[in-house]
Amino acid sequence: MLPGSMLAAFVIALLVFSAPRSFAQNGGTLQASLGSAFSYQGRLSDNSYPANGSYDLAFKLYAAPQGGAAIAEERRFDDYPVANGLFTVKLDFGPGAFTGEAH
Repeated sequence: MLPGSMLAAFVIALLVFSAPRSFAQNGGTLQASLGSAFSYQGRLSDNSYPANGSYDLAFKLYAAPQGGAAIAEERRFDDYPVANGLFTVKLDFGPGAFTGEAH
C-alpha cells in the first residue's frame, strides 16, 4: 500500500500520462461538446397541495420574461410522474436557444 502523498502523486501522474493527445496539444485545456440539453427541477401544486400522480407538462422558452417572442418550439411531457409536488425533466430547446447574448 502506498502512503497518502505517494498515492496522490501516482494518481496525478496517471492522469497526466493517460490524458488524451488533444489535451497536451491544446495547451492542457480539455474541450468537450456539452450539447444543449439540461435538467430542470420544478414544483407543482394542485389546488394548493403538492401534486401527486401523472400530469401533462409543457415548457416554452421566451426571449423576455414578459411579452417576448418564443425562441423554440414547446416541449411536452404527457403523463409525467410528479411526487410530493416535485419533478425533474430533461429539456433541450436546440443548439440555437442559448447563444450567450442578452435578450
